[in-house]
Amino acid sequence: MKQHTIRQDRMQEYLDVKFYIKASLSRTVHRTEGSYTKDLTILGVDLAKVAIIDNSPQVFRFQVNNGIPIKSWFNNPTDTELILLLPFLETILVNADDIRPIIAMTFGNKFGHLADHKS
Repeated sequence: MKQHTIRQDRMQEYLDVKFYIKASLSRTVHRTEGSYTKDLTILGVDLAKVAIIDNSPQVFRFQVNNGIPIKSWFNNPTDTELILLLPFLETILVNADDIRPIIAMTFGNKFGHLADHKS
């Protein structure tokens, strides 16, 4: 099993108790301009309620304000980066009408950026 899948599965097991995660894009990736990108529009849902967590900002460049950056993790069983994000996810994002401006302000993304043209 790939490392990113293990990490995602651990987070999903924890959060799914509250049914926050509705879909996973861990294996739905497009290769463009030499890097991997995930296009959230394939979910067919309101992107005001969708977040993507990844260690590579290039992955969420189509919808930059849906993207939450996280430190890379490679074979570290004591990794706690996702756990550290939980208060933000559970208390701030869960009740927001539109998570994108919150993510933009918190992580320094540019709300309304051209990269969000697909959202």
